[in-house]
Amino acid sequence: MTKRKRREQKREQQRLMRIRIMTSLAVMVAVVVLGLVGIWWIGHQADSAVDIEPLPVEISVEDAKAMYDDGALIVDVRTAQEYESFHIPETLSIPLDELEDQLEFIPMSLDIIMVCRTGNRSSEGRDILLEAGFPRVTSIQGGVVDWVEAGYPLEGVDVPPDA
Repeated sequence: MTKRKRREQKREQQRLMRIRIMTSLAVMVAVVVLGLVGIWWIGHQADSAVDIEPLPVEISVEDAKAMYDDGALIVDVRTAQEYESFHIPETLSIPLDELEDQLEFIPMSLDIIMVCRTGNRSSEGRDILLEAGFPRVTSIQGGVVDWVEAGYPLEGVDVPPDA
């Protein structure tokens, strides 16, 4: 092999080495950039979740009815007997003493309105959901007693006569 041929071979090897180095650097830069974009995206999503405005601690029966009509989920925390007697249509019945064990049945993506007979148990239920990370939970002041007095719809086996 001639000197000229060896020099050409050496130059070709050096050129190939430079190509490998540049390719490796490009891959490393792409990995770093994608990692940074991923970190930014995760942070952005977390910031969006933090920006969710919480609901008031308690709302009036009129506000509850408006939210209900707009698709909010009402969770009734009264006992099964109380619920069977009468309840707001299309509500989810989870007695307060079972609530912590039944959280997976409550969608976090909806506005949630807690209700009981007068508002005491629903406040406890609201606090349980808030502590569990539900972002938008409130309770009805006056409970189903005020719902009945307002004349809003009810269903069950023993619906009050004035409802």
